[in-house]
Amino acid sequence: MHKNRKGTPLIALLILFISLSPGDMAQGNKHLEDRLLAVLQKFAKNNNLSGTALQELLGGLVLDSPQLRKGGVGIIGNSDVYVSLDEERNALILPAGKEWHGKKSTEGEVVLVDNERVLGSIPVPSTSNLKIIIFSPSDVHYVDMSLRVGGKYARYTGPPSPQ
Repeated sequence: MHKNRKGTPLIALLILFISLSPGDMAQGNKHLEDRLLAVLQKFAKNNNLSGTALQELLGGLVLDSPQLRKGGVGIIGNSDVYVSLDEERNALILPAGKEWHGKKSTEGEVVLVDNERVLGSIPVPSTSNLKIIIFSPSDVHYVDMSLRVGGKYARYTGPPSPQ
């Protein structure tokens, strides 16, 4: 990675943008989002980056950003869910001190959790080509681990028609 101080404001803006919840964006920060996008587009143009290359760069910043660990434990986002990093098995520490143990730590595994419990887990031979798709009634979010990109699509599905 280049040690270029010119990118520092860009990274600071990116971190601020990522830290805002979708609710924050909807509650008057649309202007901030527009400003960030303008800065990112200017950055891409000044550095001859295509839209895809910029998206991969930003995805790498988000998905590959080293996090601080303390005592062999890492926090997952801004929650009460922690990952036990040095166990023989994949392990999570959930609220109220509940623990979950999965496959051997030498095996790949995808685990789905909310703020209270493990909803499920599946073994994966490799995470390098993994694509995660999350459906909600109004959106479809995705993360493509092979390209280090993700995004959201709005859904326009109406209520079911009466029979």
